[in-house]
Amino acid sequence: MGDIFVSPEVLNWRFSSIRGMKISAGGVRGSSCRMLLGSGQKYHAIEKMLGSVAKENWIEVSIARK
Repeated sequence: MGDIFVSPEVLNWRFSSIRGMKISAGGVRGSSCRMLLGSGQKYHAIEKMLGSVAKENWIEVSIARK
C-alpha cells in the first residue's frame, strides 16, 4: 500500500507496506528486503542539519517533458 502522486516534473511512489510488511522511511522493518532503484530513479531526500537523509520508502522518477 502507499501513495502515487505527481509533483512538477516528478512522479512519486511512497510505500507504507508491501505484501503486508510495514515499511518505514529507512526500509522494510525486520527484513533484509530493500527497494532497488531503477535507471533514472532516486530516493526522496529531506534536508537535515547534518546533511540530507534518504527516505528509502519513497522513490522519485523524473518525468520527461515534450
